[in-house]
Amino acid sequence: MTDKLCVVTQTSRLSKRDLHRIRGLPANPLSLAQTRLQSAPTGTYSGFLDCCTKSVQAEGWGVMVKGMYLAQARAFLVHGSIFFLYEHVLEGVLQFRDKDDMETKVYHLS
Repeated sequence: MTDKLCVVTQTSRLSKRDLHRIRGLPANPLSLAQTRLQSAPTGTYSGFLDCCTKSVQAEGWGVMVKGMYLAQARAFLVHGSIFFLYEHVLEGVLQFRDKDDMETKVYHLS
C-alpha cells in the first residue's frame, strides 16, 4: 500500500475574495443589459441578446464587466452594515435577556 502525497501550492488556492469576484461575474452582464434596456428609448433594442450584442460591438468585451468594482464596493458596504447592525442588536438583546433573567432569579430567591 503506497501513500500518495497531495501538495497544494500557494498559487493554486483561491481566496474567499477571489471566489466572490468569480461568483459576481455572471450577474454583471445581466445587470448591465437590464440597466441599458430600461434606460434606452423604446425600440433601441429588440431584446436581451440584441442589447448584449450591440453593447459588445460598440464598446468591446470589457463592457460586460464594466462597473463590477463599484457594484462590489456597494455590496461590501451594504452587507457590512447589515452584519454590524445585526451583531449590535443581538448583543443588546442578549444583554437585556441576561439582565431580565438575573432580576427574575433574584426576585424568586428573596
